[in-house]
Formats: sequence, C-alpha cells, structure tokens
Amino acid sequence: MTAESASLRRSILARVDAGELTPAEAVSLLRPGGHSLALFRPQWER
Repeated sequence: MTAESASLRRSILARVDAGELTPAEAVSLLRPGGHSLALFRPQWER
C-alpha cells in the first residue's frame, strides 16, 4: 500500500467515525476503482 492510499484510507475511516460516511460507502470507496466522487456528495443526498 502506498503512503497516499494509506492516507486516503485513514481519511475515509475518519469520516465513518464522524458519521459522514456509512461503512458500506467506505468499503466501496476503498475498493480498487471505488468512486471517489461519493466523498463529495452532500449529506442530504444520502
């Protein structure tokens, strides 16, 4: 795992802890080819 992907993973997990992402969304983002645009979706769209 590259340092960049480890950093991304930490930031995604932090967003799950903060309640901004669901665990399922985090899994799909961390999966290779995951859709990073989901990170930028407003809370009310979920």
